[in-house]
Amino acid sequence: MNWDYFTFFIMGVIFLLVVFLLFFFGDLPGKVAKKRGHPQADAINVCSWIGLAAGGVGWVVALVWAYTRPVGITVSPKLEPPNSDDMGAQELKAEITSLRGRLAELEHRLEAKTQQDANQGDAS
Repeated sequence: MNWDYFTFFIMGVIFLLVVFLLFFFGDLPGKVAKKRGHPQADAINVCSWIGLAAGGVGWVVALVWAYTRPVGITVSPKLEPPNSDDMGAQELKAEITSLRGRLAELEHRLEAKTQQDANQGDAS
């Protein structure tokens, strides 16, 4: 009869150990993401719990996701061209001259870059 109590005690310890490991591993990807400052840490945490409940594949995805560095997307402002209806003839000529100068500078830089790439290609 003493063995029955000992058996229940061991089963209780095993049950508590399984529950502890379940919570430890379920929370691991979320903690990793928060520690690394991931902007989607909350989504990773939810993915890890759902993935763990669904069989484990989603948990692995969440763990890998926690270690990835998110790609930043920047949105540049829309550049409005000057309103040519409000410009006089002299202002339009000045704007065209300015644009031609910028275009020539860009063409020169492109040509220099192309020449530099061609020279590097010959060396290898």
